[in-house]
Amino acid sequence: MELAEALRYTYPVTDKTINMLLDAAELVQVKKKEAIVEQGKRTNYLFFVKEGLFRVAYECEGKEDTICFGLDGDPFTSMHSLHKNEPAQFSCIALIDSVVYKISFSDIYRIMNENHDLAFWMNNLLVEQVYAFERRYIFLSNFDAPTRYEQFIKMRPELFSRIPMKYLAQYLKMQPETISRIRAKITKP
Repeated sequence: MELAEALRYTYPVTDKTINMLLDAAELVQVKKKEAIVEQGKRTNYLFFVKEGLFRVAYECEGKEDTICFGLDGDPFTSMHSLHKNEPAQFSCIALIDSVVYKISFSDIYRIMNENHDLAFWMNNLLVEQVYAFERRYIFLSNFDAPTRYEQFIKMRPELFSRIPMKYLAQYLKMQPETISRIRAKITKP
């Protein structure tokens, strides 16, 4: 997805702002399993997925959890790095070979100061992200495994066939074997 389309999905950013961002952006090839944001390391960049598939993961005491997935047009960064100059709390890892726009925080802030539409874009993005995390918490807390699986298929059909079962199971908070049993029940005539 082109940068203009990705930005305008969240807020009607001006052509001037988009051109400034494009001038500041670097197009980067990301290999499968490569992280653009690494847990425990500070990042200085905001990334937009031009084409590809990513997952956001958290690791604690040797256990990994998948928090969310991202496709073409989705932005990624570490809010800890952006806001407080701290190490990232999550990793953002390519599930397939991908291409991203990479824009430094200093360029983002410079452009935001000159073009307030980018600040409004950032505000809308952050509100949307909080909304998504609240919705995910309610989703995982209030539904049984088969319902979570069926709802995921309905809500994100474009992701379903592209995500390895291991990561889908982590995201849905169930074992891969549970997903296999649910699939078998659903596909029975």
